[in-house]
Amino acid sequence: AGPAGVAAAHDLSLLGHDVTILEREAEVGGMLRYGIPEFRLPRDILTLELHNALRLGVEIKTGVTVGNEPGQVPLAKLHEDYDAVLLSTGCAAAIDLPLRDDRKGEAARRTGNVEYGFDFLLDLHRGVPKTVGKRVAVVGAGFTALDCARVARRLGASEVAIHIRTTEEYIPVTREELFEAKREDIRMLGLRTPVALKAGGDGALASIEFVRNRLGGWRDNGRRLAVPIAGSEFNIDCDTLLVAIGQ
Repeated sequence: AGPAGVAAAHDLSLLGHDVTILEREAEVGGMLRYGIPEFRLPRDILTLELHNALRLGVEIKTGVTVGNEPGQVPLAKLHEDYDAVLLSTGCAAAIDLPLRDDRKGEAARRTGNVEYGFDFLLDLHRGVPKTVGKRVAVVGAGFTALDCARVARRLGASEVAIHIRTTEEYIPVTREELFEAKREDIRMLGLRTPVALKAGGDGALASIEFVRNRLGGWRDNGRRLAVPIAGSEFNIDCDTLLVAIGQ
């Protein structure tokens, strides 16, 4: 019941089909509800738009997960019960953070006070209590990174900085979103890439090691390459790291 599923259900219902949406979350909306903070997408507006899209008799079943694990509905069962099945499950997994000696990103998952921004926002909007430290670093350059930074500020962080590989001129967000983040005293720190996480004696994050970059040529998507500068490594102390490098 995310944007694709809702849009398809709306169009199919207009064509006269009986449509059932199966949604694993407690409410419909997908990333609109669980990924985007309320200060950017007010929930009363979202609820109205979803109602308008699904009001022609679409049946909605929440709390239903399709899969092969116990308690889940097998895809084969859907083929038996329905004439057609549309899969619109989205990109529900964060991209791992590759580091210098950890290309698979395992360090980010075993170090305390480090979370992937995608999971951080999902848990938050599911009602899971979230906390951050006083000094929060966000790694990433998109809307999720900005959302994580602004949420961290609302959770009480006194220092919030977004660390990006190139510069803010080349990140894929709107000028308005950048303005709103800066108005909340969130710093944009460019030309750096994280290469190592350093934990304290308690296993929690103590600092992040970065390497400085210079701008290179152009990538196929129209953004600039970030070229690491040999021997330019430096460290920043940090209490919480939110990784938002895509999904």
